[in-house]
Formats: sequence, C-alpha cells, structure tokens
Amino acid sequence: MKEKINKKKLIRIEELSEISKVKLNIISRYVRQKLLAYEKEDNRPKRYYNKDKALKRLKKIKELEKEGFTVKEMQNYFWKEDYDLNLRELVIVNESGKRK
Repeated sequence: MKEKINKKKLIRIEELSEISKVKLNIISRYVRQKLLAYEKEDNRPKRYYNKDKALKRLKKIKELEKEGFTVKEMQNYFWKEDYDLNLRELVIVNESGKRK
C-alpha cells in the first residue's frame, strides 16, 4: 500500500535549495544521479521533497564528496542504507502485524 504523503513536510526544489544553500542545478544533478529522491503526488508533474530526509541526504552527499566518494560509490552507499531501512520496516511489520 502506498504511503500517503505528509504535505506539511514536503517542499519544492526552490525551497530546498534556499534552506540547504545548495544550488538548484546541483540538486537536479543529484536527482539525475539517483542520489536524491523526490516524491510525486498522484500524476502531478511537480516534484516535492521530504524536507527532513532531503536535508539529511544533501548533508551526507556533501560529506561523502569531501571524503572522495565517486557517484557510483555514493549510489551504493545510499542503496545499502535505504535497503537496510526498508528491511527493518519489513521486520517490524512482520513481527507486529502492522506498521508502527
């Protein structure tokens, strides 16, 4: 079942850029490189970003870039992080019968 989007936490790319001090074209590049995810509501063409998740991810991307990670290495790092998070959610659902 698709999780309902919490509109209070969603922001547009312009606001994300302003808050994070990361240029729009850099954020767009991270999206194209699959380093930063966005959410779409229904079939609307506009992209929205979960404010907390996006700010945390942008901060981590900058840290990894400073450490010399390549785009591929960052993709693998975030894939593992996201996979582990999803796996933990599945375990919680299976143990309790419902999401916490």
